[in-house]
Amino acid sequence: VSDTEGKYVRQMSTNPAERVSEVVWLDDNELLYTQTWNGYHNLYTIRAEAHSQERNLTQLRMHHRNLTPSPERDQIAYFRGRTDVMIFDKARVRSRQVHQDELWSFSNQSLHWSPDGRLLAFNAMRFFERDILVYDTSSEDVLNLTRTGVSENSPFFSPDGSFLYFSTDRIRPVYPRGSTEADIYRMALTPQPPDLRLNRFDTLFDESDEDDENDEAAPETRIEKENLHKRWERIASNRGMQTGPYVIQDGDNHIVIYGSSHDGSGANLWKTVLSPFDPPETSKIEGARTMSTDIRKAGDSYYLMIGGNIHTLDPNAGSVSQIEISHRFTRNLRDEFNQIFYETWANLEENFYDEDFHGRDWNAVREYYGQFLPGLNSRSNLRRLTNDMLGELNASHMGFASFGAEEQPYYRSSTQATGILFKNDDGFNVERILPGSNADKAGLNDEIQFDDVLRAVNGVRVNLEGNREKYFSSPDAGDEIELTFMRGRAEYTVRLKTQTSASLRELLYDEWMEQRQQKTDELGDRSIAYIHMKNMGSGELNRFKEELARQFVHREGLILDLRYNRGGNVHDEVIQTLSRKSYLKWQYRSGTPTGQPNFAPADYPIVVLINEQSLSDAEMTTAGLRELGIGTLMGMPTYRWIIFTSGISLVDGSFHRLPAWGVYTFEGDNLEQTGVEPDIRVRNTFLDNLRNNDPQLERAVEYILEQRTRE
Repeated sequence: VSDTEGKYVRQMSTNPAERVSEVVWLDDNELLYTQTWNGYHNLYTIRAEAHSQERNLTQLRMHHRNLTPSPERDQIAYFRGRTDVMIFDKARVRSRQVHQDELWSFSNQSLHWSPDGRLLAFNAMRFFERDILVYDTSSEDVLNLTRTGVSENSPFFSPDGSFLYFSTDRIRPVYPRGSTEADIYRMALTPQPPDLRLNRFDTLFDESDEDDENDEAAPETRIEKENLHKRWERIASNRGMQTGPYVIQDGDNHIVIYGSSHDGSGANLWKTVLSPFDPPETSKIEGARTMSTDIRKAGDSYYLMIGGNIHTLDPNAGSVSQIEISHRFTRNLRDEFNQIFYETWANLEENFYDEDFHGRDWNAVREYYGQFLPGLNSRSNLRRLTNDMLGELNASHMGFASFGAEEQPYYRSSTQATGILFKNDDGFNVERILPGSNADKAGLNDEIQFDDVLRAVNGVRVNLEGNREKYFSSPDAGDEIELTFMRGRAEYTVRLKTQTSASLRELLYDEWMEQRQQKTDELGDRSIAYIHMKNMGSGELNRFKEELARQFVHREGLILDLRYNRGGNVHDEVIQTLSRKSYLKWQYRSGTPTGQPNFAPADYPIVVLINEQSLSDAEMTTAGLRELGIGTLMGMPTYRWIIFTSGISLVDGSFHRLPAWGVYTFEGDNLEQTGVEPDIRVRNTFLDNLRNNDPQLERAVEYILEQRTRE
């Protein structure tokens, strides 16, 4: 706890073996906060005066989160577990459950009180999207204000109680790919009469007492249910993503603060000032490099956190200033490791997608692995123990990572790849130059020949009996390299720029794809489009669409190759694209009739290739295509590695993944357990891979030609 200038700091006497995550002031000098108990965040209080002792209010196996004080700070709203909306009553020192809904325990949805402290707005999940609900503390009724199929996020009542502000992309759901085009909107809670200049003129002669005591009363917040959806108004429409908002009242003006990156300079807070008789004015808040509007008001001052540091905010000037706070504290790694272990277990206990934990007794797992905690001697031990515990769930997309300053390496080695490939059985003899590599771009194909022998790297003679790669690794690798080769009895030297080993792997992958393309063109007489997707990310989705535009209009069949696909989250767009059929033709006079849409893959035979290394979103894509009867699946069953995940950061920056959403067929099959079975099984052997044979691709081309012949 510090004064507002950061000069006087005192550390509260909380349990040093546990993690405190949220702290709020009550209506006096008392703090309410969440602290872990057996891994779960529970409620505690402590007074800010010296020598105060903390008091534990709850001991429940449910996370308590999003502590949100009412305007008078006599009530604190929060979420508990996966379903409970709670209100803590300061006077009674107890909490009551006011509503149950789908809240997603690992995902902090928003809570916000109306200025009169009567209404509580919050987000709850509907169809995997967020609606805005309001709880009335007087009537105890709950009203859904939005009821759409997309998400409305971060509800915030205007200080005058007339509007509810929020962010939304009105036409695109957040799931599965996330939101990238949300704008700031507001909803008039009751019909708002237009502001008239003539009415304002009359107020110039109003002689009422400006110091009327009623002026200090919080405005009543009312909601008229009829036609709420017609009272939406977009007030910040910028390119890209807008988040927040936070609203400040300045006379008749609303100062709306929100996160945005629309000017291309990265994340920053912006403000839009809404005045009754002036157009909106939007400007950047200088120095506020964040998308978070986690702003707090104290008296007439505003504070916010940026990059872990507390700042003051001047909303009128549009600037922030960091408060310099310095305080020394000690850490005990053994306590931290224990706390991290139990919180990781608790997060999985509350949020793992399968309530049966894949048949494991998760409590017994905790007890078994917990007995080894006293033996931890390093962060490496912690990683091993925690990952072994998580492994008991036999689930994909799982993992625990932790990195501490105490194990920072003295130096790291980097690899200097060139694109010159050497023989597998004679490691210093040149086999070829990889197309597209730096060696290829340097034109070394004319200088370096097959079977030339590498003799020196940067002037260092190589040991032909040793490890070749050690000569291409260095803690201070430059971007240029000098190589000496021998041909016959003569030596020669070449110089070129280096590249990363990762870029070399991608070039080898691209070469493999190009070979599949050439084989398809050869066997199908250039009548079948071939597209391979390495993963289900945005880049590969765009390349998939580009290849459709380049190839498909000239061909009558498609092979979509999802073998070795590592997953991602673009299944819906791939499936929607492949499902398109022609519905009409249009034609300029005497021109060529052209179908609509231009790209209609479903007009022709489609084969989707899968194998034992098609995983994650590749499995969801193929399962969706099978359910819709689009195309023929060919190859081998998929990997059975399909859960959608979130992740949680822990007290020291450690991180664990959290498989939170399962994927099921309409029959109830869990794809994590069953995978996807092809319609036609074709096996590629290890020997096929060594010889660059591809029976699966050959059968796919043959099948499409057969289908076209039948048609």
